[in-house]
Amino acid sequence: MKGGSFLATTPFVLMQTVSPLPYMSVPRRKLIRALNAITAAKKNGRNTSTSYRLHLTDLGSGDGELVLAAAENGWRSTGVELNPTLWAISSFRRFRLPQEARMRCSLVLGDMWGQDISHSDAVMIFGVKPIMADIVGKINREAREGTYVLSYRFPLPTQTASSPQRFYTESFYDHVEMRVYRNSIDNVSNFVIDS
Repeated sequence: MKGGSFLATTPFVLMQTVSPLPYMSVPRRKLIRALNAITAAKKNGRNTSTSYRLHLTDLGSGDGELVLAAAENGWRSTGVELNPTLWAISSFRRFRLPQEARMRCSLVLGDMWGQDISHSDAVMIFGVKPIMADIVGKINREAREGTYVLSYRFPLPTQTASSPQRFYTESFYDHVEMRVYRNSIDNVSNFVIDS
């Protein structure tokens, strides 16, 4: 049994040498509530007779829970994961989905910094402090206005006078550790990175 535990945990321990991000699964019910809130807001803002499907990108998709939940709820979704073990787990889980949902989602083994998010209606981040400035920079550069940013457990930092890195956003949804922000230049609430 000890050998099995060692084999099961080794990939996660080794990944800490490559990335400062720990693995943390997000409860499906929290994800679905947030996705439903975004879907309702998007439907209110556009012609609902079109066949347009919302697109979500999960930067650091872990076991794929959000990507799979989004696909099962009608979204197109892309998950990007650096850890090959978690990517393999999520890929296996993807093949267990009904074909229609499976066709709406894709999983990429790779680095989130190279993933284009300009086409996404929503982006999931895992906002730990060591990389928050880089994540905010990526969102500011690539995300279009109106993109929703989901964050579990870690709220986006509030404004401080010492930091020049600003994330122009408004709080959209905050329920039991799941937060969603809307990228907005017109309605500016400045979120910046604590130094």
